[in-house]
Amino acid sequence: MRTKRRFISWSLMLLVISAASLALGAPAANAGGGCHSDAVAAAGIRVTLSELCFGPTVLYANPGETVTWTNEDSTAHTVTGLGFRWGSGGDLAQGDTVSYLFAQPGIYPYSCIIHPGMVGAVVVGDAGSPSAALGLAAPAPVRQNPPAAPIAQPAPAASVRTVASGFWRAVALISLSLLVGVAVTVALRWQRDRRGSYAVS
Repeated sequence: MRTKRRFISWSLMLLVISAASLALGAPAANAGGGCHSDAVAAAGIRVTLSELCFGPTVLYANPGETVTWTNEDSTAHTVTGLGFRWGSGGDLAQGDTVSYLFAQPGIYPYSCIIHPGMVGAVVVGDAGSPSAALGLAAPAPVRQNPPAAPIAQPAPAASVRTVASGFWRAVALISLSLLVGVAVTVALRWQRDRRGSYAVS
């Protein structure tokens, strides 16, 4: 009975350590949540991704203008158009940009699929007209020209997060391995004790 209590105690402790390690090791980007500030509307061609918000939330642009999104957060984000018809096509790390040319009038909603509630829209042309439907046609991606010479910059926060995440995943795996080891040991011991009790009787 005492062995079972020890097994249960150790199992629970290792399970809590494993769960905590995995939770702490997950990148902040996967933590969910989104913008908690008020929506802002503005005219222009630039949207910043900062503090889990698209700024401005609603951007008014003219047909034929190119809109550029820049991630200023240390957390990765996406710019994902309605129905996945357009967008960044993957995570934008800190400092990354993506640009789209909006040729047709319309309303183009988008979101960060990593952070629910982080949403925005580009309103192109006269949104009040009956012809301005939701995203009539997907905007065209604009290729960014690489800089002439690479500029030395400090390592992005994402690389630090990856190292920390790898450390905590290793701790979680070790904890789970110990849990399995304890379970196997207790099971073998219990089986040996059972055999011994049958031999005595």
